[in-house]
Amino acid sequence: MTKITIQNATKQDILEFLNTDDMPNLGDEINLPCDIKIVSASSKSQKFIENSVFHFFIQSLSSVGIGILSAYLYDKICKGVEKSKLKVNDNDVKKDEVSIRAKLSVEMNVELTLEIDNDTNS
Repeated sequence: MTKITIQNATKQDILEFLNTDDMPNLGDEINLPCDIKIVSASSKSQKFIENSVFHFFIQSLSSVGIGILSAYLYDKICKGVEKSKLKVNDNDVKKDEVSIRAKLSVEMNVELTLEIDNDTNS
């Protein structure tokens, strides 16, 4: 399992990321809009306002799923929330989509394929 931590995001940012109206309980399975299932590692009763941290786990993802989740994390958490921080397995990750995707690929042992356009005529 891969642990992802979102820090310094507001409760509203987290709720929008989760696409829900209420914080999940510890162990709740959450379906993100892109058919990716995550499990909450944060308790609903935790004082979110005080520590502004949300943890969740991902069991497994394909290369395509990693790309989708990376884009989703970037759009919902990193791009719009200036002070937010992102960690994967307790390691800081740069707040850009490529870095997020690369880190998730390494941590989840998924081979990442990048297409490079070698067309020199353009």
